[in-house]
Amino acid sequence: MRLIARVAETYVITGFGPLFGQMRAPQRDQAIVDKALAETDKTLNWLEAFIGDKGYAVGNQVTIADCTVVPILFFVTTLLPNFGGEAFKGRPKLKAYWDKISKTPAAEQTLSRMKEALAKFRGR
Repeated sequence: MRLIARVAETYVITGFGPLFGQMRAPQRDQAIVDKALAETDKTLNWLEAFIGDKGYAVGNQVTIADCTVVPILFFVTTLLPNFGGEAFKGRPKLKAYWDKISKTPAAEQTLSRMKEALAKFRGR
């Protein structure tokens, strides 16, 4: 459980993080974008390797790993396409996980709030 949460919070978001600064940049720095896309791709592959195959990050129920992974995957799946990236390409376990977990009541509520907050941020 801790491994999956740590991969997401330490590696995936760290690799992806520089893209936040490029979202509203007057001119994107392609070197930053390319490096962040490569890091994100690599770290999503790590997450693919460790994520559970029963619809939850670990086991048969929501754990702290899911609570960590869901918000991070929200940003990755929502924003990565703006930079030409694909979160689930070549990652069938991660795609199956996202398809199931994002429909759970807790994730639906979290994702709804995150979508609202992102929309407000983009509307500035």
